[in-house]
Amino acid sequence: VTLVDKEASNNMSDKKGRATKRLNVELKRIQTKDKPEFMKSVTLVDKDLFVWKIQIIGPEKNAKGEKSPYAKGVFTVIFNMSDGYPFKPPAVKFITPIYHPNIKEDGSICENLLKEPKAWSPQTKIHQALAKVHHMLANPDPNAPLDGREKVAEQFTKTQKAFFKSAADFTKKHAK
Repeated sequence: VTLVDKEASNNMSDKKGRATKRLNVELKRIQTKDKPEFMKSVTLVDKDLFVWKIQIIGPEKNAKGEKSPYAKGVFTVIFNMSDGYPFKPPAVKFITPIYHPNIKEDGSICENLLKEPKAWSPQTKIHQALAKVHHMLANPDPNAPLDGREKVAEQFTKTQKAFFKSAADFTKKHAK
């Protein structure tokens, strides 16, 4: 092993160590002081500090004060942090199936939600990212549907009553 390899290895180890320290602090805080009111639980997947399984309660209302079709649903979301955390945002994926134009059938969300320059910085905490995900859940954007969700967005735009029924039925079936 050359000196450069050792330095690179130490640098990677330092990054993971910093991320581990930060995640330990955030995990404690999200369970106590920074716990969002809509969060039901947070657990580690396979005891891995870099993969969190978070259960959130669907929003009662959207930003306009209208009833949400996701109300009373319990949704499981995975936050997967890389070694580059907090300099890189977590990958977020819904495990609970959901009828939403901005969430793919496989649970993937729009990457820009957390990757846009103003959406993520090293100071952003997991509970803040979770709040952005919850806000997106409450406020579908039919103008930015994800691949495969164009018909869901079209239904939201053209026949919102039918969209709300479909989304509410989907929530009742899957988000228990």
